[in-house]
Amino acid sequence: MTPQEHIQPSGQEPLADKIIDRIEQEGVVPKPRWQFSATNQFFWVIWALSLVFAAAAAAAMIFALANAGWEFRSVTHDGFFSYLVDVLPVFWIAAMLVFVLLAYENLKRTKLGYRYPVRLIVGVGVIGSLVGGAALFAGGLGENVEENVGRHIPMYRPAVEAQRRFWVNPSKGLLGGEITQADPEYATFTVRTFDGGMWVVNGDELGNRDRDYLSDKRIIRIVGVPAIAATNTAEPPVFHACMVFPWEVRGHAAFAPGAAPTFSVFSPSAGNQAVRIPFEQRSTLCKGVRPYDTLIRMRVDDGR
Repeated sequence: MTPQEHIQPSGQEPLADKIIDRIEQEGVVPKPRWQFSATNQFFWVIWALSLVFAAAAAAAMIFALANAGWEFRSVTHDGFFSYLVDVLPVFWIAAMLVFVLLAYENLKRTKLGYRYPVRLIVGVGVIGSLVGGAALFAGGLGENVEENVGRHIPMYRPAVEAQRRFWVNPSKGLLGGEITQADPEYATFTVRTFDGGMWVVNGDELGNRDRDYLSDKRIIRIVGVPAIAATNTAEPPVFHACMVFPWEVRGHAAFAPGAAPTFSVFSPSAGNQAVRIPFEQRSTLCKGVRPYDTLIRMRVDDGR
């Protein structure tokens, strides 16, 4: 009796013969090596593309966070939680994580992908996406992704657009927009707000730093006495300004610091110049502006 006959029970077909019969019945043929290689390369390509998209989402996330107006959160919002709800780029955070997980799913299907633990792959993917996103943000591409893609996302408002909305709130003492006219000392100037409205701004109580901002920048944000726009008059409403801050977009691809404002100038009578009032000597009207202590600290930290 042969060993095979000894192992194989009587009346049963040998296992090797059963496998051969199954292959013949199902018409199984070996795949060429190039197909395995092509499949492996495909998963690597999808892995790389997933990380590129993750880096783009990270760049948009960084741009949104950089332009969320953190320094003005106590000015534009009543509480930190409401501010965080308005500015946190949840979509871009989720998009980055989804693409990192997609990269992991494709990497583990490569020839040697099974060797790497999940934590290592996901951790490296997140770190790599953040580093790549920071580089894209520094190159100005974060703005393009965040604004151009963000505009097509339902219920999403691009970061800069959201900030503009926060600063067109005269009833809360906030005004942001473009200077269109001004007298030489900015005692009076006109601002076209981001929503297209026109306001005449009373700048009698602005300090030296405020006027420096006005002379350096064309787009500004103003903190002043709460006012309500007039609706039954052809004349622009008047806004009493207390402080001026520059409007800057961080990570702007076409950012050109030091660009001089271009607007028409009022023609006051000869020799008439406005008197600059020191910040400490302003009226109690401006000292009631919220939050006064925070704005004072911002002025001190400004260093101008």
